[in-house]
Amino acid sequence: MLPTVDECLALDRRTLGGMDEQLSNEQQRQRFEETLPLSQVCAVRRGGVLVAYAMLQPQTDARWFVTCFNTPRTTARRRFCMSCMRRSRRW
Repeated sequence: MLPTVDECLALDRRTLGGMDEQLSNEQQRQRFEETLPLSQVCAVRRGGVLVAYAMLQPQTDARWFVTCFNTPRTTARRRFCMSCMRRSRRW
């Protein structure tokens, strides 16, 4: 299931804290709404809650641009990155 804009913004607020204050909530929402439909999304949920996501846009058959990436600072970060890379080969 693809994450919603609200889920992504909520995760960003939880993990980034005050680091994302340069953009207003409305600006962030607008960027997500523009980017989400153009991206391939890799998301991880635990207990139905979004805990990590990445948005990738294909540039060529072998190159992808990462538009958004949010994963908590845990040992699971490497597994999430590897999972996204494996999925991108199938898109």
